[in-house]
Amino acid sequence: GAILGMGSLSMTNCTINNNSATDSGGGIAYGTYSSNTYISNYSPNDGTITLDANTKIQNNTAGNNGGGLYVEVTPIHIAAGSGSGQSAYDVQSYTVNLNVNGATVSGNTAGKSGGGIFMTRNTKLYTTNINLNYGTIENNTATSNYGGGVYASTTASSDAIPVTIGSTSGTMTIRKNKATYGGGVFISQGNVTIKGGQIGESGKANEATTGHGGGIYITGANSQVSVEGGNVAYNTATNGNGGGIYVANSNSTGTTIKSSAHVNNNSARNGAGAFINGGKLTIDGSSVQVNNNTASTSGGGVYVNSGALSVTSATIASNTAAPHG
Repeated sequence: GAILGMGSLSMTNCTINNNSATDSGGGIAYGTYSSNTYISNYSPNDGTITLDANTKIQNNTAGNNGGGLYVEVTPIHIAAGSGSGQSAYDVQSYTVNLNVNGATVSGNTAGKSGGGIFMTRNTKLYTTNINLNYGTIENNTATSNYGGGVYASTTASSDAIPVTIGSTSGTMTIRKNKATYGGGVFISQGNVTIKGGQIGESGKANEATTGHGGGIYITGANSQVSVEGGNVAYNTATNGNGGGIYVANSNSTGTTIKSSAHVNNNSARNGAGAFINGGKLTIDGSSVQVNNNTASTSGGGVYVNSGALSVTSATIASNTAAPHG
């Protein structure tokens, strides 16, 4: 693609447009130093990737993952130095944060996962935070796999990557993205907090083309989800489950929809508003809405396939399903 980097990256008033990579990172590829190379007096700086106002990452293509932006956090191993007396060692502490603060990520395509943004962490030693604070992620495509707009995961055992969507500084809009699973957002092993913003809009739905999770797909035994505000709306999983939200195999805390969150006007085969396949779903708050969702089979508003459901004070209204629930 256009940029290959390690360390910190800050972009303001930049345009990364119409680049391509046969592997990953059509626009930008970022990674920690992982090769068995001797570097004299190596002292790694923590890495922060910040995409600020008026930055545009658009119309880029990757053959595999991360059409717009690809980030891979792997263990850093420094080889022994020939004649230096320095033994090989592993860097034990490192932080990589991704902050989207006003940028637009649009029109990017990945052959596999993460049409707009792909970020993965392969070690529990390092701290990684994904903060999608405000900006626009739209019209991106993951052609064959996961996360049309955003893909985030960790493969480390007993780990969960922190992901925050929305802030008080502005609106995060994730719309009109497509993937097989997780049209808008796909997260594997994540501690996810949705504070606000818009995931899907009228006429600009996120779409799971043949699988589950039109707006958001979250999976993993270490995952937990808190939807505290914003709108998850007008998303579709016509051939699958969970038009707005799909959660599989979360931890004991499970999924909470609370405060001022709205999950409205989504559509799916089952569980048009939310589909829970393992774990607990708690809907709590007089301002919470799960309204006007449509399932072609069962569970217009909510479908709990496996797990527990608790509802307090919320409004769940005007949902439809044919024939059940």
